[in-house]
Amino acid sequence: MGQMFHPAIINDRKFSTVFIILISTLCACKTNILNSHPVLHYLFFVFPPIENFTSICQISNWGEFIIIAKETLIFLIYGIIYETLKSFIWEKRKFLM
Repeated sequence: MGQMFHPAIINDRKFSTVFIILISTLCACKTNILNSHPVLHYLFFVFPPIENFTSICQISNWGEFIIIAKETLIFLIYGIIYETLKSFIWEKRKFLM
């Protein structure tokens, strides 16, 4: 997510810094916020699924390997989507040559 606030995309560094700190805090607290306000689920789908990974790291039974593989696939798809979006924006702004 930090790449989306690069100076090539958002010129104002102060806004970019404050916004990335806000995004990082929301990503870390996403599960608690969604438990309190389930309506925000539709807004938070853009944030990385960090809470899923932290709960997977606590799995000790290898029988649940399918769950780990599914979450890893979600991370990969998420990363590919954001990298494609970033590359598209950078190309439109003529930052990548």
